[in-house]
Amino acid sequence: MDTGIFSALPYLVGTVSIILGGYLSDKVKGKRKWVFIPNAVISGLALLLMLQSTSTAVVITYQCVAAFFMFLAQGAFWGLVVDTLPAKIMAAGSSTVNCFGSIAGFISPLLMGYMIESSGGSYNSTFILMIAAIIVAAIIALTIGNNTEKENSLKSETIVEA
Repeated sequence: MDTGIFSALPYLVGTVSIILGGYLSDKVKGKRKWVFIPNAVISGLALLLMLQSTSTAVVITYQCVAAFFMFLAQGAFWGLVVDTLPAKIMAAGSSTVNCFGSIAGFISPLLMGYMIESSGGSYNSTFILMIAAIIVAAIIALTIGNNTEKENSLKSETIVEA
């Protein structure tokens, strides 16, 4: 029973933080990447600390910290997609992002299983891959411009229509 409770803790933490991430993201429209980037980096750091821990209690604690910041970043992610894509391709663009996410969700367990098997049962390479993916995502987010121009044009369109 303890295993079930401990394995659910990160998701309980994540449930709260994804809602908080969406709320914070809405508060800083046009600068959502600044909700995503630091939280993604902190979650990667927590995963690294989790990888290096030897105590079960410390591992669970770092796992909850990683989940908190990872889900907080995820709360801002879709806002970034919506802010970045032009309205004309919003449906196609967001479905493409979702499609590649689903493909990654299919390939990742296979790749991680292969990495664990080929390393003699060590999970180190899989954690390094996850940390690297999070850092790459944060770096890519740095290239996204603040979309205050889009927000301002939407406000002016609303004023004209009214």
